[in-house]
Amino acid sequence: MPATASAGAPAALVPAPPFPAVLASSAQHEAVAPGISRTTYRLKTAAGPLVVSVISVNPKDPRVHLSTVLAHDTILSADEAVSSMARRTHAVAGINGDYFDINASGAPLGVLVHDGALVRSPSARVALTIADDGTVRFERFAFAGTLSADRGSIRSPRSTSGPPQAGATLLTPAFGLPPAAPGMTVLSLSPFGAGAAAGRFRIDAVVSAPPFPALGMRNRPAPRHGRAGRHR
Repeated sequence: MPATASAGAPAALVPAPPFPAVLASSAQHEAVAPGISRTTYRLKTAAGPLVVSVISVNPKDPRVHLSTVLAHDTILSADEAVSSMARRTHAVAGINGDYFDINASGAPLGVLVHDGALVRSPSARVALTIADDGTVRFERFAFAGTLSADRGSIRSPRSTSGPPQAGATLLTPAFGLPPAAPGMTVLSLSPFGAGAAAGRFRIDAVVSAPPFPALGMRNRPAPRHGRAGRHR
């Protein structure tokens, strides 16, 4: 049905230059789920026709569940369409969430948090964040960690950022199979004593050549209402 405006979406798109001049436009609005709507804009511009889809979400609506999704549930993976991720997680709407290493490692290029856990450490990029109270912000984050043992410590400037570069990198189960690299050593850790909550781990294996210990991401509960997005 035609719409003059929808919750959170403008009645018309009039981008500023250098966007081509909009000669004519129409908008169609549809309710997707409680707290979620979609507006489709059809534009006739000086450079040709365009179709733009806008998803409007009320993050403060208690019926809305927002979540992140990785392609094939690992940091390193083949590319996966957003529509595929939305279907398998039962999401009613999906958007691209971040830039990623397209046609290569598939790794996200920015920070990624899933269910409150850090999945991919921050980069210099600005990140979209949604607080528990539904407040939306654009922020920058930093990360640093240290692996301490009886004989000293190693600083880890990254966490699950890939592919790993020089220095020490912490790889969580969300990473996937570590790629082989000359001179790389992999320490396989498991919780010790009070476990990860206390920051104590046991070294299960030290591997300096393939095959490296396989890592896999556990399945997560599927969101009923919300968005699923590839880290683009």
